[in-house]
Amino acid sequence: MNWKQIEDSWERMSGRVKAEWETLLVKDTTEITTKRLHLVTKLQQRYDTLKGGVERQVNGWLGKPPSTDVRRTQPSAAPKATDDPD
Repeated sequence: MNWKQIEDSWERMSGRVKAEWETLLVKDTTEITTKRLHLVTKLQQRYDTLKGGVERQVNGWLGKPPSTDVRRTQPSAAPKATDDPD
């Protein structure tokens, strides 16, 4: 995926961004407004990370097909019952 595709479908993709980086606020995704530099800046602020590290994370995320986003594709596991006889 390239950034142009992100820009063209930002409304849908902002949900994927929020799922990938959970500390981002909805307000943050609104302020990013399709700009990659804004995303990197917000991630730096929220995660207190150096720009190079954030850019590597964003590049890795861009290279990941949507189906590999585990949090979005797998249902949450139900709590396991205990075998405690008491």
